[in-house]
Amino acid sequence: MDTLLTTVTPLLTDALSVAILGLLAMLQLGIRRSLGLQAEKIWREALHSAVTTGASTVEANDIETAASQVVSYAKRSVPGAIAGLKAADDVLFDLARSKLRQMIAKGS
Repeated sequence: MDTLLTTVTPLLTDALSVAILGLLAMLQLGIRRSLGLQAEKIWREALHSAVTTGASTVEANDIETAASQVVSYAKRSVPGAIAGLKAADDVLFDLARSKLRQMIAKGS
């Protein structure tokens, strides 16, 4: 019995170590994912806020010029959010046009 324990103990220790390392890796991945989602949420809110502010300050008569001014404002206002979200120019212009159309519909 003593020989069996001497033989099995290192195997059990190794298996337990692997299991603990696996759990720690899963925990680390979950934390990273959670923090990434929180950062993305903050960046998205900052971008939407900048687009809303930019849309309320434009002085253009046509929507394309106005959208260009909104995008320019957002790029100056929240460059970190745009970089973090990896937002392409076409996405920024679509967002700006959408916000401008919303404001026009509301009569702002």
